[in-house]
Amino acid sequence: MGMQVTRRTVLGSSAILLFSMLLSSCSSSGDSNGSEADSGHKITVEGVSVNDDYSGYETIITATNTNYSRWTEVVVVKYTVGDEQREATLPIDLYTDGTESWVLKTETGDLTSFEIISEDASVEYLNGDVLDMWAAAHDEMLAEEAKYVTFGKYAQTDTTANDDPIQWKVLAEGDGRCLLVSRYVLDFQDYRELEKAESSDWYLSTLRTWLNSTFLNSAFTQEEQSQIIATTISSENGTSSDQVIILAPEQAWSLFPDDASRRARPTQYCESLQQFHVSDDGYIGWWLLDTEDSLYKPLVSPAGADENHPRTNESEGVRPAIWVNAGAIGR
Repeated sequence: MGMQVTRRTVLGSSAILLFSMLLSSCSSSGDSNGSEADSGHKITVEGVSVNDDYSGYETIITATNTNYSRWTEVVVVKYTVGDEQREATLPIDLYTDGTESWVLKTETGDLTSFEIISEDASVEYLNGDVLDMWAAAHDEMLAEEAKYVTFGKYAQTDTTANDDPIQWKVLAEGDGRCLLVSRYVLDFQDYRELEKAESSDWYLSTLRTWLNSTFLNSAFTQEEQSQIIATTISSENGTSSDQVIILAPEQAWSLFPDDASRRARPTQYCESLQQFHVSDDGYIGWWLLDTEDSLYKPLVSPAGADENHPRTNESEGVRPAIWVNAGAIGR
């Protein structure tokens, strides 16, 4: 698999141009390389970070021309992932004060060498050795992945077959049980499915009914259902005992450290149901539980914030939540 390159070109105050391309796997590796520092041509490597969906890593490379003449060159990045040697090319065409940046994306694996080859530019690594930064990003990814467990199955690809393991984020644990919320938005549902919007609480919501019937029986075997601990919820119109719930606002704002961590992407199946709800960067909003009888309901926005409250009969994303016995997920 090659390295994905996203290029941004900035000339003075001009607009940002974005495009992506996949580069084929190629050869060799080595140490950092550069030419004379006074050439006015500079390449900086800002660091290695984990992708926001934790599928791999990103390295930002920036070329800057402070020379009074045009700079054209094809810079080569050689690197090795595991035993596979690869090569990426960065075409540079910059006038005075021109800047061009690339986001180099690679999948997970051990980076064993990294080298930038340029005949005209000096190369500077702003945050230290790339291999050390890669190792730190890998440790971050492992720590993040440890927060997720699998339990049950539900349609998540572009088919409706309920055979995809559900990934859950562990939000809290203690007294032999764990609170889980789905890693991804799994479905779209109205809070209360009616032709005309009416006020509702959690007790009267069709979302509660769907979660504890259709979803519960589709996602979990009888054995798995026996490991789910029911939650008693007192709403304005009645009290319910539910095996599957959604997070309450106080949980969403306290159990996630910030807006970024609250953001959620839809599964392929979910996105196929309501594509227009997905933000430009691939995130969608998801319902929160409300025990009050009201027409508008709380929602975590695609930005991970408390930005809007849709009507009860609007279709929004659903991240189911469950309390389970810790032993059922190996905790």
